[in-house]
Amino acid sequence: MSEDFKIELEWLESSDREPVEKCTFAQIQINAAQQVATELEDLFAKTVRHGVRASAYDLALWFAENWWRLRWEPQERSVDWRLSHVMAAIGGGVAWPDLSFASDGLHVLVEGRKTSGELGAPVRYLRDLDIQVSAGPFEAGVDDFVQRVLARLAAVNFGATDLGRLWEQLLAERQDQQIGAHRRLEALLGFDPDEAPDPLITSLQARTNEAGHGAIEEIAAAAKVRSPEMLGDILESARRSGVAMRVAGVSNILHQYLEQRPQAELPWQRARRAAMLARDIWGVREGLVSNEKLSELFGVPQDFLEYNPANGLRLAAGLRTDQADEVVNVVIRAKVQPGRRFELMRLVADHIAAPHDDRLLPATAAKTDRQKFQRGFAQEFLLPFDELYRLLGEPRPGESEISDSDIEDVAEEYDVSPLLVRTVLVNKGFLPRDLLIAA
Repeated sequence: MSEDFKIELEWLESSDREPVEKCTFAQIQINAAQQVATELEDLFAKTVRHGVRASAYDLALWFAENWWRLRWEPQERSVDWRLSHVMAAIGGGVAWPDLSFASDGLHVLVEGRKTSGELGAPVRYLRDLDIQVSAGPFEAGVDDFVQRVLARLAAVNFGATDLGRLWEQLLAERQDQQIGAHRRLEALLGFDPDEAPDPLITSLQARTNEAGHGAIEEIAAAAKVRSPEMLGDILESARRSGVAMRVAGVSNILHQYLEQRPQAELPWQRARRAAMLARDIWGVREGLVSNEKLSELFGVPQDFLEYNPANGLRLAAGLRTDQADEVVNVVIRAKVQPGRRFELMRLVADHIAAPHDDRLLPATAAKTDRQKFQRGFAQEFLLPFDELYRLLGEPRPGESEISDSDIEDVAEEYDVSPLLVRTVLVNKGFLPRDLLIAA
């Protein structure tokens, strides 16, 4: 994975009457992983260029106003999320690209979509992009861009601006650990700075000792304003759980996992390696990992993994119950057997890799790095990709036909859901992503 994120500027002459817009008018080119994210066709001039011509001040102000949410808030489908994460929301009479930034905590997904260039549109954007960049280069790219805009304003003796004041305040907050943690929690909850209700923040922070700092952030990212209620329900359910698991060799797996971890690895890459280590240490052979084997490995009753029509929990979760972290109370949300097996392995993954001071191990639908790691570990443990690849006849990505019946046969043989099989194939490039969205 390439590490660069850059916003290049070419200052241009402008006829704008607003002084700040006039002196910061530029051609703005955004590059992610050495790909141009802002390539467009100028429909009036009938030319193709690499950047949008607009006010760099407006873009810099948008980055500054939304910095905490851009840096920490995972992808959502709400209108509010799009206003804070999609450049097209900047407006101001400019045809900004349909380019969004979604964080999982360690990486930022730069996602771009072509535009149609409908009648009357001045430009048509030409690229579909789904690029992961590490959070550090993303921060550095935004910082460099804003500083250059401020330098441009200083060079023409513009004086004080809202951007300058906001950027100075933001840099100070980023240097203060306590304020930064507060802003991060606000962002995960889906709020702009100082917009989250104080009782909401206070109620979550009050349960840090019970759940752990990282666990609270995972619940915040998943449940938003319902976080205190969900956190209380999950803690109570896990405390009352009559099922506990023990995961052998956790320290050994974690030691080898951390020893081999490249800094830029994506969560699914780390998860695959961790699952392969775990299978090797636990002596898990090829083929179906049966309920009997899972019961033997983790000490949970086999019937705990079977269909349970009465289950009404909001989340699957584990609760570490002793100082040595050897015993974890577990509760499962899924009703059907493949889902219950998958959620158990997500909790195993979280127990292996979650921060030591987190007592609560939540398995949520949020698109954070931690949840992606859980899902990737469970996928690889229950259905190793190498085995799936051989079962499907070693298909060629994007070329070989993989039928629904092929997918269903594999799902039945390995006791996983067809959706899990499709997800693996989409993530590996063997199926188009729109099939997964449709499912």
